[in-house]
Amino acid sequence: MAAGKSPKARALVLRPVELDSRRSPRPHCNCGAVPVDATKRGLIWGLVGCAWAISACRTGLEVVSDMDDAATARADGGDGADGSVASDASTSTDSGTLSPADPRLLRSWVIAEPRATPGPLNGAQMAYHPTSERTIIYGGERGRNGERSDEMWAYDGTDWTRICSACPPGPRISASLAYDSVRDRIILFGGITTGTDFSADLWEWDGDRWERQLPDGIPPAPRQSTYVAFDEARARLVVFGGHSIDGMLRDVHEYDGTRWINPSVSGEMPRARSGGRNQALYDPRMEQVVVYGGIDASDTYLDDMWAWDGNGWTELCTACTGRARVASGFAYDVDTGRYLIVGGWDGSDEIAGTLGYLGTTPATVLDGALPLQRDSMGIAYSAHDRTIVIHGGDGASCGGTCADTMVYQILEQ
Repeated sequence: MAAGKSPKARALVLRPVELDSRRSPRPHCNCGAVPVDATKRGLIWGLVGCAWAISACRTGLEVVSDMDDAATARADGGDGADGSVASDASTSTDSGTLSPADPRLLRSWVIAEPRATPGPLNGAQMAYHPTSERTIIYGGERGRNGERSDEMWAYDGTDWTRICSACPPGPRISASLAYDSVRDRIILFGGITTGTDFSADLWEWDGDRWERQLPDGIPPAPRQSTYVAFDEARARLVVFGGHSIDGMLRDVHEYDGTRWINPSVSGEMPRARSGGRNQALYDPRMEQVVVYGGIDASDTYLDDMWAWDGNGWTELCTACTGRARVASGFAYDVDTGRYLIVGGWDGSDEIAGTLGYLGTTPATVLDGALPLQRDSMGIAYSAHDRTIVIHGGDGASCGGTCADTMVYQILEQ
């Protein structure tokens, strides 16, 4: 190992299985390549990895034990429909990003092996905190029994660390989390606190402690599953839509650090919707907030994408992926300028795989199989190691609520 270079966290990598058409369409599933060492931690990881191996195998995947094997698997080619990496047609991007087709930016999902973990969570929220170079996760539901978390954890790319339990914002699910890059704050808004109580409270974490904010102006109505992102160009937190006690919403509110602002909206706008707790992002190229998908007041699942510039909305696409969904992960890949769409729920099934949107439809299949089927996961782009991190979610692939941390990392890292 080169001097000064820290070792990578061990991880399991999944890749598609090439099945022999002369054999059964389902291969014999065992723990195969899962690495297990003699330590207690290694034994526990081996058991967890074994369960993953069998689950993955039954979905048409196999587990490989290191990144070199994964890279070899990805180099075999393919158009992405079988789970292999696909590239967009674009060969150049703005804002200093490399082309998505650049081989230096090929990514693969790996299962992280932290020593501690937030555990099974769905409906939790994640945001990246650049000052500490950690990804923050807050709240969520522990399993399907309705127990809500009031914990906050931070992931540094190797391990999770619990920052607080019984954190002041209190237990909640379906809240929204965003990073204010101007004031260096993590902002939490809304969600469901106890029972079916919807919230409109606003909290800020300064890297040390949580503090409730009581801004001037007219606040949004209490709501959950809201579309929230921080507009860096205008230094405002943008809040759109969500689900209130009276139904779906389509209003826009902005928070500038001291007061709530209720902008007047002209022209076309997205229909009322919810399910967007992880389905909003900020695009620094356009300097606009982008929202994707969700479910409307008539229980119709949506596959459209809209951009907000502070004055009005622009529809970017109507059938963006070809499969309408709610509760998917939605993140901006700084390296390629792509919007990543991960998993979700289409009204009948959880969705597997990862898509990339770069201005053309349908979105490109980057990985047709991973992550395994799930919705309601936490997701964030981690700038210091150029990865996309997800944790938890809800899906049959996990037997209920997922407890894993997965990292979408560049193969050459």
